[in-house]
Amino acid sequence: MKNTIVVLALSVCVTLSVHAHAIAPFGTLPDFGKEWVVQDQGVQKPFEWIVFSNTETKDKLCFACYEFEGAGKRDINLFTDSSHDIFPGGKAVWNWKKIPREQRGLYEIVNIKYGVVDIEYSVAGKKISQKSLECCIIQEHREKVPNFMVWSYVIVGGDTIIFAQHLSERPITSEFAHDVALKLVRIKKE
Repeated sequence: MKNTIVVLALSVCVTLSVHAHAIAPFGTLPDFGKEWVVQDQGVQKPFEWIVFSNTETKDKLCFACYEFEGAGKRDINLFTDSSHDIFPGGKAVWNWKKIPREQRGLYEIVNIKYGVVDIEYSVAGKKISQKSLECCIIQEHREKVPNFMVWSYVIVGGDTIIFAQHLSERPITSEFAHDVALKLVRIKKE
């Protein structure tokens, strides 16, 4: 009986560790499905990041988070450049710099859309709204590597800033990235 309980407890821990990923100072990220696997994660103070790759579509889902004193009092539009530059080609910029320049080339950013949006949802009939910076860009590489369409959201809550990006080599809508942002806002508010 004791062995069965230990095996069951170990199985639960292994299952949780595979699907529950945390990023400080935000906390545990929502589960996006078994097709999203961790490709990269790391910490370079003050940032912590995690990059997921979709095993079916090869899309990337990237998150970076850090604490920035007074972030909630700043104009959210000030984070536009960071939202463009933080995950070139679906790689965390901190790791990107370690790759020799001749192997990585450079991405040029083509802005399609950006602006402040309200992410809204209801809890017990009460409407809750969170301002977020929404950006759509194309990352064009100067060499022969894939270009990416990117939808990103920057969410500021208190002194915590989280960047969430959905990158794809094919045209994509904002729907998936918006759903991810909504899940992040709900977690942060609860």
